[in-house]
This record gives sequence, C-alpha cells and structure tokens, in this order.
Amino acid sequence: MLSCMKGTNMCRKACRRFFLQQALTSAKEITSERLCVRMDGGNDAQENLELCDDHGADFIIKRNPRLESPEAWLAHAEQHGTASNPREGKTIDTGCISVSGVWKSVQSIKSTVSWYELS
Repeated sequence: MLSCMKGTNMCRKACRRFFLQQALTSAKEITSERLCVRMDGGNDAQENLELCDDHGADFIIKRNPRLESPEAWLAHAEQHGTASNPREGKTIDTGCISVSGVWKSVQSIKSTVSWYELS
C-alpha cells in the first residue's frame, strides 16, 4: 500500500538502523567485494556513517544542507575551490570542505552553477 508522508517526516524515521544493518549483512553474504552504499540526504546521520564504516563499506550520501546558506557555500567555493566555464555565460564553482566527525573526516563537495546574460 502506498503511504504519502509530509515533507517533515524524514526517510530516516521510517528506515531505522535495523534495515541498513540487514542490508549490509545480506550484501556481505553474497559478495566478498567491498561494498558501496548510496543513500539519500535524509540518511546522513552519524549513526549511518558509523554503521557503514563498521561493515567496511564505502558510502555516497547526498548531503542535506538543511538551514545552511547557499551564499556561504558559493563564497567558499569561489575563494577556495575551482571554477570552470563549460560555455560562455555559465560558471561552475566547485568547493570541498572536510567535515570532522567523531570517527573520521569526510569530504563534502558542492557545485554551484552561475548563469550570466550574454549581451
């Protein structure tokens, strides 16, 4: 049955540690290769990062900036990142910030696209 939730109900509330634990355990039973877990931004909790690390799994988790300022990211990318101009009128600024957690550092990468009117 389809269940629609409000946007305030994060997917993390519906997917407890148990489900990620089971998925990682089951995957380890069918392969001896290193795992790479891809999750949406609602699953960016420290608990999930630690669980992936405990299972020796790499992870790609969409970063959820929540209430952070996009302007602050752009300023950081312009000052410390790299800029590319794939075509006239378009600039892509890419910045990277190391985020130190309780267990290890991870890199948070963001690209910002700026469009300029051509005259």
